[in-house]
Amino acid sequence: MHEVSLCQNILNRVLTEKAAREQNNLPFSKVNKIKVELGRLSCVEASALNFAFDAVMKGSVAEHAQLEITHIEAKAICNACKEVITITKLTDACPICGAYAPKVIAGQDVFFKSMEVS
Repeated sequence: MHEVSLCQNILNRVLTEKAAREQNNLPFSKVNKIKVELGRLSCVEASALNFAFDAVMKGSVAEHAQLEITHIEAKAICNACKEVITITKLTDACPICGAYAPKVIAGQDVFFKSMEVS
């Protein structure tokens, strides 16, 4: 379950930010919200990510944080007609010309966007 590893990376990012802010006399004691972008082709299940998030954050400064997930559409460039298209899976055909195997340009990643703290 790679959702657990993703959440551990999120927690590491939170703890790194906490340490950096403490060094600059800008401490925080609680994370209220963490925002992530989840690409449609990232192979990450939002429900599994939410479950892992709650388990990994337990006992940390982010224990009661809300995880806000924004889904990002997958975009690709058709190798035949060179149009930018929206796809739902890697095996989708181009809706314009019908060619297969487009080059994916967005929607495969998970991004840590921001966090709200107090």
